[in-house]
Amino acid sequence: MERNKYVDLRSLEYKASQRSKLVTPILKVMLEVVTATTFVMLDRLFYEALDVVRQHASLPLSQQGTKDLEIEVEGAGTVANMMRNVLNALNSTRRHQAVSNEVCLPKPRAMPTVYFVKIYCGYIWILLLLYLNPYTLRLRSIICSYFYPRREKQRILHLYNDILKKRMKMQKTMRRRALQAVRADYLSGESLRSLRMRYPRLLGWLTVLPAARMACLICEETEPRIITASSPWRRCTSAACGFAWCEECWLEAGERCLACDPALARLSDLDSLSDDRPFEY
Repeated sequence: MERNKYVDLRSLEYKASQRSKLVTPILKVMLEVVTATTFVMLDRLFYEALDVVRQHASLPLSQQGTKDLEIEVEGAGTVANMMRNVLNALNSTRRHQAVSNEVCLPKPRAMPTVYFVKIYCGYIWILLLLYLNPYTLRLRSIICSYFYPRREKQRILHLYNDILKKRMKMQKTMRRRALQAVRADYLSGESLRSLRMRYPRLLGWLTVLPAARMACLICEETEPRIITASSPWRRCTSAACGFAWCEECWLEAGERCLACDPALARLSDLDSLSDDRPFEY
């Protein structure tokens, strides 16, 4: 139960609360990746369409003929002579052999591969930063302890005393945690776990899925796929209960199922435990 509440700064293990905080940013990044991929595919589709037009819309025409242009200016005046001198340069004879629309065809260019590398490497770098974010946050305490050692000593003493106080009322804490877990299980409605417990013979194979297995009432650790007599896990033998316990919590609870304890029905204080947020030490 304590292991899930505190974070070891020198450990590489992820806590459940830290994993849940990663889900939303990762989903946002993946949505942006899908959007970028859509635009990249549209760009490639547009390029392919223009390339098909360039390949199949070319119309080379062979034409034989002569084009003569001759301009005659009649008159003998000064203006007529000037116009005749200017327009005589336009008189020409041209021969046409081939005509093509190649100049009017599109000339598309595909996006270079380096841009694909830049786009997707950027998203991979963002995902890597999201994964490393919890570890960088842990550096805050280490850096502060280096510059303010006396303050860090006070934090350590406070954490130590807080753990001792909670251990002194461990039984009450465990009973309250068990009550909250039982209420949450009843309010969750139909689930894979409830279906497996209701129809053990028909849906017993659902134990291959972690969502269909029971979790310890105290530390919320998921039970193994198969619980044997030599397994460190314990399951309540009551048909109306069926909750599972890990070995540590089972021993702390006095080797009895708190979910079946009649005293739970008299508990009305459902306040959550203080400092449920993981504490860094």
